[in-house]
Amino acid sequence: MADERVMGKYVFILWAAAAACGCLDLNLLDEVRAASGDGGEGTDSSSGGSGPPATDADDESPPAVSAASCAPAERALAQACVAKGPASASMRFVTDEPARVAASAPNGTRAGVISAEWATEPHVAVSGLAAGSKVEISIAVTDVNGNEATLALEVEAAGGPAVVVTEVLADPLGPEPAQELVEIANVGGEPVDLGGWTLADGAGGDAIPEGTVLGPRQVALLVPEDYDPSAGQDPMPPASALLVRLAGSLGGNGLMNGEAEPVELRDGTGAVASAYRGECGKPKPGLSAARVLADLPEGDPMAWPAAPSSPTPGVAPMLP
Repeated sequence: MADERVMGKYVFILWAAAAACGCLDLNLLDEVRAASGDGGEGTDSSSGGSGPPATDADDESPPAVSAASCAPAERALAQACVAKGPASASMRFVTDEPARVAASAPNGTRAGVISAEWATEPHVAVSGLAAGSKVEISIAVTDVNGNEATLALEVEAAGGPAVVVTEVLADPLGPEPAQELVEIANVGGEPVDLGGWTLADGAGGDAIPEGTVLGPRQVALLVPEDYDPSAGQDPMPPASALLVRLAGSLGGNGLMNGEAEPVELRDGTGAVASAYRGECGKPKPGLSAARVLADLPEGDPMAWPAAPSSPTPGVAPMLP
């Protein structure tokens, strides 16, 4: 996450989300920088952005915590709504007053607070989870007077191949369909052999070449066979980006521009491993649909913003 391209992508996506729903702000950038790394260190959501709310000398009670309104793919767990990804989980809850939030996780996992500093709807993400193994996440919720409430939530991953769709550029400024792309990322800790997998839209699918292996935390671009990374009209991916050229165009006959078209990544059995389902709306010229954080489970209602953003092909934001 220290990479400037990742930070630029994250800021733009969060700005778009804030504009769309008013529930996020750019203080999240500092919170992501502060997110814990391996080793179980905690995350403090303090960023000094707009400053804390006014103190109340008579307030000696900690914030009251309750579950948010859970999305269909989330489940209620204690005082939170929890979504599970193949190697990650996320938790959302509601507080009765603005609060700072800190999260910590055991060694080998990563925890990050990705909501605004003094939010009343805190949002926590955890990655590096192993399927079938429950991990306790400790969360502290503190109001401006220092009154603290704590939560301890046991979460686990859903399991399965940890490869997710992270960006879709359906309407590039360059020639179509040649310059269209779909970015994918391995958010797990093991390499994944993508041989026999397919990328599909509403009109058909394309096979990923045999021998394509995506390493842990690695990002790849699925592109047409005549894709030119240096064409110039659209942002150029970094030299380190893995380009996976598919025969012909993406999907049935290129990706659609006229409407928000679902794009599915299917494994060797034909099951959908990950998908973009049009959450960012109708494609706009030169802009991408980009996942807010690669580690966020697809069942998390905040996984995708409501609006497209500037493309950053080959760079997917992940918890550090």
